[in-house]
Amino acid sequence: MAYYKISHVDGRIRNPEQRIASDVPRFCSELSELVQDDLTAVTDGLLYTWRLCSYASPKYIFWILAYVLGAGAAIRNFSPAFGKLMSKEQQLEGEYRQLHSRLRTHAESIAFYGGESREESHIQQKFKNLVRHLRVVLHDHWWFGMIQDFLLKYLGATVAVVLIIEPFFAGNLRPDTSTLGRAEMLSNLRYHTSVVISLFQALGTLSISSRRLNRLSGYADRIHELMLISRELSAVDKKPSFQRAASRNYLTEANYVEFSNVKVVTPSGNVLVKDLSLRVESGSNLLITGCFPLENCNLQIYQ
Repeated sequence: MAYYKISHVDGRIRNPEQRIASDVPRFCSELSELVQDDLTAVTDGLLYTWRLCSYASPKYIFWILAYVLGAGAAIRNFSPAFGKLMSKEQQLEGEYRQLHSRLRTHAESIAFYGGESREESHIQQKFKNLVRHLRVVLHDHWWFGMIQDFLLKYLGATVAVVLIIEPFFAGNLRPDTSTLGRAEMLSNLRYHTSVVISLFQALGTLSISSRRLNRLSGYADRIHELMLISRELSAVDKKPSFQRAASRNYLTEANYVEFSNVKVVTPSGNVLVKDLSLRVESGSNLLITGCFPLENCNLQIYQ
């Protein structure tokens, strides 16, 4: 019943079906992928860090970590608000789907009144808004991902190789003058380089997690709002304020229906008419127009 209350009674969420059928599955799928990728990256990072410490001095590891932290802080300063972008994307997509759903529901009435052009213009406008926003999202992901990968993966790996190459020429890994010693140095240097590149790939995966978390925050905010409103509407022991106010009404029997200075409100508490005075005599007719279809109109009238 909470879904129908949100859809037809409460007006705070315009398209709850979008959040239930799209936001929740996407949130669960992306969260599971994020946890899996981060666990793999953390394991690889610890393993490759241990291998580097066994070959080179720990000071090189500290320099690498300092570079990663500095690059991450610099990237965070000009990072776009991916959470807000994702939340707006889901909102626009939901509004676009809602128009299609409304068109299917009221297709007969739209055809009868000749509103095809009007509905088409609404749908085209929502579609253009969605496409325009998706272009902004893709553009931000493109330039930010390019800068992030360059700083944390490619440039970082190059800096790390330059830093840790010292032990092979002036440290404990310096070979002797024999041919076998130089060949062994080249083999160790190649292995060392591959370890550094793999380490920065793992660190790059962890750095991308911040961007993916921002995307998840957009889904989480929408789902959290849906859950709060659902729990609020599902609480049977909690009466709205307009129901408590309705208990002050009084009724008398007569051969007519009369309202004197009453309020007309919706079930969600929105006041439609503040002071309504109406008298309907027995045997007279009264025509009420407004909501369509009329059987979905549910109003509370109280003093």
